[in-house]
Amino acid sequence: MNVVLTCLAEAIRMNERAKYVRWVFAKYVDTADWRTRCTMAALLLRDHGAFLPAELRQCPPAQLAGEIPSLITLCFGTLGPP
Repeated sequence: MNVVLTCLAEAIRMNERAKYVRWVFAKYVDTADWRTRCTMAALLLRDHGAFLPAELRQCPPAQLAGEIPSLITLCFGTLGPP
């Protein structure tokens, strides 16, 4: 019984975390202007590029500016299940 409750609690926690991350993306990333998105992409490439595939590391920030949530997910694995 304890194992089931622990697994259920973990599933709920992961679901709530995923909802919060999607909210942050919708509130702050999706509403950012193009210049801010380019800056975000440049910072992700500079500071966390080691976690990205080589093909993405070679892209200019402007090319990746529309994919900030995907880049963050690749770098940090934060979204979890939808």
